[in-house]
Amino acid sequence: MPPVFSAAPSRFGTFAAATRLSCARGELHACLYLVRRKGGRLRQLFVPRQWEERVREAVKNHQEMERLIEELSDLEWKRLKERRSKAVLRRLIHYSEKIFDLSEKVLQGVSDRRPLPRISTHLMLQSVLGLYWARLGSLHALEMVRRAPLWKHWLGQPMASADTVGRVYALLENAGLRRGLQHVYRRLKRNKVLRSVGGWDVAVLDGHENHASYRRHCAGCLQRTSTPGPGTASVLPSPSYLDAAG
Repeated sequence: MPPVFSAAPSRFGTFAAATRLSCARGELHACLYLVRRKGGRLRQLFVPRQWEERVREAVKNHQEMERLIEELSDLEWKRLKERRSKAVLRRLIHYSEKIFDLSEKVLQGVSDRRPLPRISTHLMLQSVLGLYWARLGSLHALEMVRRAPLWKHWLGQPMASADTVGRVYALLENAGLRRGLQHVYRRLKRNKVLRSVGGWDVAVLDGHENHASYRRHCAGCLQRTSTPGPGTASVLPSPSYLDAAG
């Protein structure tokens, strides 16, 4: 086994006792010491010149061992975190099915405007729910993990591509989504999750402007005045919607 030292080599300049040496003229002798902290105290050990190369190699071996141990620790940390994330996600899926009847009461009632869908809308909704629950951030991030065994076990078949999921979501019918949200709300109220304040139900309304366009708008769009330049003004249709948080 190669030598290993848990210490830091340091070189100091010292004077020799004999005055006839060069240090008597103010020139220091370069000496190697091993420095380490043990029990809260700093310790030093002189290294003879004939041992210097061997000691340096031992210290280098120890540093390499520490680097490899740190890499192994990072790998095990990531594996444990992935296992924990999968376990939490499985529990969340099980809880949603048990409390909210997610698949039957919420997802099955949502449809889209595709005439002959090859992949069910139910599968698309499950995929995006997994995206939000796993906090992946985008459909492209979801596609990178689409082959994970967890998704195939929950979906019952391979996950669709990011392009397909995005295209289908643009064609979803709002009526089914509203019915699903109403079911979730009623279940939350029944389980005493949403409590009244003095007999009143409290909700916070927040308005959002999704986009603004002169070409794509409807009779129900709100309008705001746009000033593209000094002395100019135009009315810009801006489709807006309200979010309610209870």
